[in-house]
Amino acid sequence: MSRGEDDYFYEMPYEEVPSDDGWLSGVECVGEAPVTDWDGIGADGMTNDEWMSSTTPDSTVDPSPEDGTSNETDDVTTSDNGGNQEQSGEPDVQFSGFNASELQKVKSAITSLQQRFPNLNLNGLRIQKGKWNGNGGISKDGTILLKNGYFNLPLALDRTCVLWHEIYHLQNGHNAGGESHSIPRYDPKVVPEEIELRIKNEVKDDFNITDDNSKELELYYRDRIAVISVISSEYYENELETYEKEKELFPDGSISEDYKNNRDYNVWMYEQKLIAARNNNY
Repeated sequence: MSRGEDDYFYEMPYEEVPSDDGWLSGVECVGEAPVTDWDGIGADGMTNDEWMSSTTPDSTVDPSPEDGTSNETDDVTTSDNGGNQEQSGEPDVQFSGFNASELQKVKSAITSLQQRFPNLNLNGLRIQKGKWNGNGGISKDGTILLKNGYFNLPLALDRTCVLWHEIYHLQNGHNAGGESHSIPRYDPKVVPEEIELRIKNEVKDDFNITDDNSKELELYYRDRIAVISVISSEYYENELETYEKEKELFPDGSISEDYKNNRDYNVWMYEQKLIAARNNNY
């Protein structure tokens, strides 16, 4: 039985069978059990491939590393319809800039998307290793960029979620972006308790503040939640639309706590920036 399939069960009809010596209560199965189709996703929210990826080392282990060489190849570039022989049924996706460990994680996310959303068109995607920090983004030419933070996400399903997010932007024409505009300072009226705590903890770590009642802590905190620049209303509307759909398909209980908290913060901050952008006619 595959991992996860034991989350699904069916009941067998039964009838009591008399027992002469009382040693056996006597249960006899009659009829056939109704078959329940398994959708490939276990109670932990992961497919078999995602679970395997989450329990597999990030790179191939060399059993004889005496020569000091590594099995990892830097800057791997492949095309699923190119020189590498791919299994039948894999989408035509081009990858570039990834080392072997990173490429394995990206391909695992692609497989997960195929299993979860059979009608999602993945052909023609270009996926490239992005620079700097963060999880993902899209370049001006429509290439999906997966950045350093993507490969440090706790769960394989987190990475599947981020990749889906960028594909949704790409396939729904979310091209709004452009330059940032300075605006008069906007201070959010309400900050959820968990987000306030998160930001204050970050400020305490950044500035080595130990006093929770410090005026310095409050000042830095207020500066951090203030909105002083925006891109455009359309940009934030697109982000909020995508996150709303993402939360339907990847609910909180299926992703890591770290990614959930980060997603909650992003949604809240985009809501504040949307208010500020509209207030300033951007």
